[in-house]
Amino acid sequence: MLIFQDIFNTDEFMSDIFPFTLEYDDCIMKVQSSYKAPEDVGNVDIGCGNAFGGGEEEQAGGDAAPKEKVIDVIYNANLQQFFMSKSEFMAYIKDYFGRVVKYLEENGKADRVPTFKKGCTAFIKFIVPKFDDIEIYVGASKHEDDDLSGGLAISYWEDDSAAGPVVYFFKDALKEVKC
Repeated sequence: MLIFQDIFNTDEFMSDIFPFTLEYDDCIMKVQSSYKAPEDVGNVDIGCGNAFGGGEEEQAGGDAAPKEKVIDVIYNANLQQFFMSKSEFMAYIKDYFGRVVKYLEENGKADRVPTFKKGCTAFIKFIVPKFDDIEIYVGASKHEDDDLSGGLAISYWEDDSAAGPVVYFFKDALKEVKC
């Protein structure tokens, strides 16, 4: 299994248990999330139905009270919602992209910089007009003093009939770690 960690700290942002596509010149990882009960996040359906038990409360009628639902991709990595204004977001993104470019250059990936700049600029042009409809998430270790030294994830409902919002990650700002 692969875990995708922030390049600036050890925050986990995603796992390869969630299928993703690469978009915007392979700079953006796009993941379709879904709302699930917290205990179901990370469980993989292998097509055996109820062969191994569990789910008895559902068969017996269960509890009539609605259960809490979470966005699986966000919950799995313990990402925390972070609020900022559009102008704060734009200032953050400018600084963040500069830090990612510096990281790429210092880590033997300078040839990736033009593609990163082009792809991420196109993505920002896509997402900024939708700013009031997005949610921003940061890693679990974000400091209480609102120090945004790490990366972020962005969720957006592209399709109202989907099981959850799409979650976007900046691929070049994540490193793969095998577990």
